[in-house]
Amino acid sequence: MIRRPLRMVWLCAALTGLAPPAFAQPLSLDEAQRIAERRAPLLAAARAQEAAAREMAVAAGQLPDENGRAGGGAQAARP
Repeated sequence: MIRRPLRMVWLCAALTGLAPPAFAQPLSLDEAQRIAERRAPLLAAARAQEAAAREMAVAAGQLPDENGRAGGGAQAARP
């Protein structure tokens, strides 16, 4: 009964030895921070909210229609 688990252990050990080693490249702290900032979903959401707020500020600062009309349709098209 012990033979089967022991075989599994030896098989796993043999297969682990056949796996190629992972060659990691050195990573600086600045580069790690840039990667983390690019992948952070909260930062992406904050950037989207910032862009939306800027666009709303531009729209709010635009001058109104010189004729004083609001809305659209056929009535707004009349001279």
